[in-house]
Amino acid sequence: MKKIIFRLFIGSFILLLAACANRGGGPQGGPKDIATPRILKSTPENGAVNFKGNKITIRFDEFVNVKNPLEQVVVSPPQKEPPIIGASGQQVQIELIDTLLENTTYTIDFGNAITDLNEENALKNYAFSFATDAGLDSLEMSGKLLDASNLNPLAGFVVGIYIELNDTAFFKTKPLRIAKTDETGFFCIKNIKAGKYRIVALKDMNGNLLYDPETEQAAFDDSWQVPSSEIVTVFDTIRSSTDSTKIDSIKTLNKTRFLPDSIVLRAFKQDVYKQHFVKAERKEAYRVSFFFLDKNAEKPSVKPLNFSVSERDIVQYSSYADTISYWVADSASIAADTLTFELDYKKTDSIGNLIAATDTVKAFFRHPKINAKKPEKKKDEKIKFLSLKTNLRPFIDIFDPILLSTDVPLSEIELDKIHLYATPDSVWDEIAIEPQKNDSLGMSYKIMLPWNPELEYRFEVDSAAAVSLYGLHNNKLSTKFRVKALDQYAVLKVNLINFNDKAIIQLLNDKDNVIKQLPAEINGTVFNHINPGDYYLRLFIDNDNNGKWTTGNYAERQQPEGVFYFSKKIHLRANWDYEQDWDYRANLLSRQKPVELLPKDNNSKK
Repeated sequence: MKKIIFRLFIGSFILLLAACANRGGGPQGGPKDIATPRILKSTPENGAVNFKGNKITIRFDEFVNVKNPLEQVVVSPPQKEPPIIGASGQQVQIELIDTLLENTTYTIDFGNAITDLNEENALKNYAFSFATDAGLDSLEMSGKLLDASNLNPLAGFVVGIYIELNDTAFFKTKPLRIAKTDETGFFCIKNIKAGKYRIVALKDMNGNLLYDPETEQAAFDDSWQVPSSEIVTVFDTIRSSTDSTKIDSIKTLNKTRFLPDSIVLRAFKQDVYKQHFVKAERKEAYRVSFFFLDKNAEKPSVKPLNFSVSERDIVQYSSYADTISYWVADSASIAADTLTFELDYKKTDSIGNLIAATDTVKAFFRHPKINAKKPEKKKDEKIKFLSLKTNLRPFIDIFDPILLSTDVPLSEIELDKIHLYATPDSVWDEIAIEPQKNDSLGMSYKIMLPWNPELEYRFEVDSAAAVSLYGLHNNKLSTKFRVKALDQYAVLKVNLINFNDKAIIQLLNDKDNVIKQLPAEINGTVFNHINPGDYYLRLFIDNDNNGKWTTGNYAERQQPEGVFYFSKKIHLRANWDYEQDWDYRANLLSRQKPVELLPKDNNSKK
């Protein structure tokens, strides 16, 4: 008996070894599971009426999971307390915490949150609905939400409807019904009662479903929307079971179409003026920078408190006075660890009014310690020069100016020590130039000339032509360059079919960045001297004539300025003239942006 048991043990062990050895080379089971979970039963049934309970159970044909229910699952009408949603085995269970409203249809929109447990195949766009009265509201409205500035689809926004959208409703009242946008910007508000509605969208940062213009993006529709439905006929092709390229028959089906189904909302971040002083920085011992939250209509004043003002001190304001640089000239003040200033400016109070404010600001700088035991070797010390920078490179574009700049203010500059030479061969002839100030302090100069592509140029700045506020002078600067020939460029002419004299046309690269922009011309807008490559076109309607795109304002019912894309890539070749007709209103706004310019996570899903 013991021998039989031993033989059985040895035989089983050999079979086990064979099975293990076969794992790498033999069949590894069937194909990957790509089937989505299938609903077997729910309690109550989907679409139930006169529902009075608070628990819902949905049973599937396999083990399931609910991913990120607080973020992915949307309950409509909105709930004060979110329901408890979870999965257990083959069931999804929902426990409603809020008291249900009478005569109301509820929707629990799972989106793509329900997946199988192993492969995470999602049951897409699944929604469960029920009514607390005898009738189930069944109308729907759908569309897309786009970024108003660049037409990118926006995911994770709440889209809601109101029966009446007065001046304060969006700020103080939650929507009647809501939905969330998916990764393509698509939304569908389900189980709507017949009527007329205003529709809005919101990037709900704090989860209260109320619009906060200071921190949140929003969109609104100017028109009333009236949901409806119609029966449409669709055709379904039935293919051969033996040859998928052959069609056995065409089946006619009647389908309910819900309208409107192509709403386009354009989301924007409203400009909210809220001013206050942010901080001071002293990265260099001789300069203190002051930063404000927003632009200043009136220039703030900066007054030193613990050191004397020098007539050589310089106060530099940015173009919107939202940054101020104070250049300290006195060496004793520069050597101080702490510089104290009085800052007078206007800030916004709690109700948005500008009021006078005075701050005492301290700016610190840690000076490097000097090691007394190791005296500096002055004979090895390198001479420090004022740094001069140019934009020059071996080949510049024919429309480029020469830019000469420095990082610190200058106490003096001798413009006659700046030279430009040109030569067709080996003889250099000097060209008369007039450098022009390119900023208020003279830290940047510009030289504009009609360049000749047949010549070679040499730009020079003599030694000590410029002296900084701190006594450093420049070393000699010399650089050679050429200008690209005209036959290395392309020309693009854009003809607007429906001409709009407020349109501004932008030429874009493949990063969606503006290369050039020009106001639209009725006889065609011409972009000259374009480097060969792939480009795209965008335009915006400059209603306020300020030369830049202007965002919206919900309180003033002002939509953001319209943005449109030419839907195709334009390939420009050197020494070619191109002409492109463009009817910027021909395509739906949601289908205009070229797929190459969409965010990468949307390209594969378009």
